Amino acid sequence: MKKKIEFIVRSLLPDRIKKIHHIAREIFFSDKKLNKGIRELHIDQDLLNNCMFCENRRTMLNFLPKNSIVAELGTEKGIFAKQIIERTSPIELHLCDVNFTKFDNNNIISGRSVKKHEKNTLEFLDTFPKDFFDWIYIDASHAYKDVVNDIKAAKSKVKKGGLLIFNDFAHINPYLARFGVMKAVSEFIKNERWTVKYFAFNHSALYDIAIQRPLD
Repeated sequence: MKKKIEFIVRSLLPDRIKKIHHIAREIFFSDKKLNKGIRELHIDQDLLNNCMFCENRRTMLNFLPKNSIVAELGTEKGIFAKQIIERTSPIELHLCDVNFTKFDNNNIISGRSVKKHEKNTLEFLDTFPKDFFDWIYIDASHAYKDVVNDIKAAKSKVKKGGLLIFNDFAHINPYLARFGVMKAVSEFIKNERWTVKYFAFNHSALYDIAIQRPLD
C-alpha cells in the first residue's frame, strides 16, 4: 500500500517540480559508486548476434507474436496498449497499473479481450501460473530494485521462447531522472543467458529491449 501511494503521489507532481528535484540531486548528490557500476556493464556478443534493430517501439510491435496472450506492466493512459492491440491483435491483453485514474478507455475499445488489473506488478504476476504469457511488456517503476523484482517475478510467467520487453532501457532521461532499467536488465542477461531479440531506438535514447527466454 505504501508503494502504491508513493507511485500515485509521484505521478501527480508537476513536471517542473520533478525536474528541479532531478537537477538538484545531480548537482549535490552525484553517486560515484553508481556511475562506476554503469561503466562495468557488459552483454556478451553471442547473446546479441540474432538481434533485430527497429526504428522505434511501435515498429518493433510489428515483429512480435500476433494473436498472443500479453501483459503490459505500467500502462498509464493506455496509449501504448492501443498500439499493442492495433499491431499485434492479442487474444488476451492484461493491463496492470497501481492506478487507472489517467486511463483512457477509448484506447482499448478495439481489443478482443482486455482486462485491467489495479495492482502492483508483483501482486499481478503472482495471480498467473508459470508459462502463461507469450510476452510481457514492462514499463512500471524504473528504480533498479523494482526492475530486478519485476524480472524475478516475470521470468517464469512467459513461455519458453517467450519475451520480456523493457521500456526505457537507459540510465537517465533527458530531465536527469535516474533509471535502473539498463543495469538490472543487463545483469539479468549476463547471468541468465537470455538472448536479445529486438532493440528499438528512441530519439531521447530511451530504448526498448526485448529478451527471449531460452527454449531449454
